[in-house]
Formats: sequence, C-alpha cells, structure tokens
Amino acid sequence: MRAIDWGAKHLSELITLEEEGVLEVSGVADIAYERLQLPALKTGKLTRNHEKLLGDSDAAIIATPPETHIDIALKWISEGKHLLVEKPVATSYVDALKLMVRAIDNQVCVMPGHIYRFSRLVKEIRRVYESGELGGSVKGVNMRFITPSAPKGDPYWDLLPHCLDVCHSIFDSLPSKKQGHGFFDGRCFSLLYEYNKPHMNPGFQVRIEVGFLPQKHRSIEILGDQKWLSTDVVATFQHYYITDPKTGARTEHWVPPNNTLQDEIRAFVRNIEQKEVGNEYLQAAVDGIKLIESPILPI
Repeated sequence: MRAIDWGAKHLSELITLEEEGVLEVSGVADIAYERLQLPALKTGKLTRNHEKLLGDSDAAIIATPPETHIDIALKWISEGKHLLVEKPVATSYVDALKLMVRAIDNQVCVMPGHIYRFSRLVKEIRRVYESGELGGSVKGVNMRFITPSAPKGDPYWDLLPHCLDVCHSIFDSLPSKKQGHGFFDGRCFSLLYEYNKPHMNPGFQVRIEVGFLPQKHRSIEILGDQKWLSTDVVATFQHYYITDPKTGARTEHWVPPNNTLQDEIRAFVRNIEQKEVGNEYLQAAVDGIKLIESPILPI
C-alpha cells in the first residue's frame, strides 16, 4: 500500500474498521514505509516487500501507482488472495482482462476501487432516473470531474474510470462508443460517448470533461425529456436539483452524506465472507478500460 495520498486514506479507514472488529490489519507494504504516519496498529507489520505479507493475509488492498497494479495483483491472485484494487485496475485492456481471467480461475474476489458506486447520492440519482421522474427517456448527460493537479498524475486515467463507472452505476451499462476527444484548459480532456439503449433518445450522448485544475469540481447533469437533474457529487452537504426546463421551476433535495471509502471496504469484506468470487463490478471495470482505449469513431 502506498504511504501517500490514497493509500494513506485506505489505511486510516482500515484502522477504524479494525477497531470496530470488521477486519484485522496484518501488515502494510510500502517501498518507503518510514513515511507512514501510523496510528497504533494493534497487529501487523511494516515491510518494503508486499510478498512478505502473503502468508499472513487473506486479502489485500492495492493502492500503488496504476502501472504496478497488474504485477502485484497477479502475484496475490496466484496465492488465492482476495483483492480490492484501486482504479484503474490495470492500465491496458489486455492486462485488465488477464486479471479478471486469473481471478475467475483462482476463485478469488477482485473488486475494483470505484468509490462513487457506494455514494448515497449516486444511488439516489439512479433511483430518480429509474422512477421516470425525469421523463420517459434521457436526451443527454454532462459530467465534469476536475481535481487539483498531481505532480505525476494523468487526468485521463485518474478520473475517466470514475466517470464511466458512475454511468454504469446509474444506467446499468456503459456507453457503446467514443465519438470525440479533445483538449481544453491545458491538462484537461473533453470526451463524447454515445449510448444505444431502447429507453434513451437516438444518439443519446454523454459528454465528459476530466482534468487537473486548481479548484476541485465534480458535477453530473442528466437531461430528461421532461425534467433535468443536476448535482455536485463532492459537496460537503450533498444535494441535487430537479429543474423543469419549460417553467424554470427548481426543487432542491438533500441526501445524507456517507463515507464512501469505508463503505467500499465493508462491501469488499462482505463479498469475501459471502464467497462472492465473481464480483459483478469487475467486468464493468474491465469494459470501461476497453472503452477508454477505444479509437474515436466518426460522428
């Protein structure tokens, strides 16, 4: 587990869940583990070599740089260990597919780290969409995921997997093809995807913008044929708006926030306990990577 940024967040939640008796932390691996500012671990050891933890663990969370995911994951899978792998699970479709096949062959749970799937707000958006409150069909979706710059980050691979998984979480499927790809504001990307589903307008499109800018901003808009839904998914107090485009009338709805990372880890533990080895989210993550790599098709 990496000692900075997201790995440290995982570790903090693991300590909390260990105190609650949900799991036991057997150890932490980091190439520079002295950087860790650890709460007092009840159990476990620190090491620079993740393989030294294999004999003491039933499962692991991989929160290392994305390019290292595949080699670490395949080693743990070969030993029959369950994994929660931070997104993206791999940096190529070939590697992601290999990971999934090995997981199936070894009968282990490999769960992709997509925290928005566990957001109460995203689940509420899905409920509103399925209820028909926005109308009989959807005309389009706008999604903007912007985060402060990271020294070695890539907004394409850091943020786009989140956006596609949010699409899958709400619509129960991924777009069918990529139609456009361009740049805006320097280190940012603008992409256009198309859905082909019966309950969506012909040519239904998802416009996604991802990038690194000083101000964090993550918003979702769903344009129904009768009403529109809009929300900021990172607001401290989570809410969404339903707007009638004909009258301009807008209603505000509040959703209690939740700890998405902790809920994700709890779900991972439940999957292991219930022997859910063919995790339903892994296929969507693999398909999402294929879509990210796919060529741009003409409109």
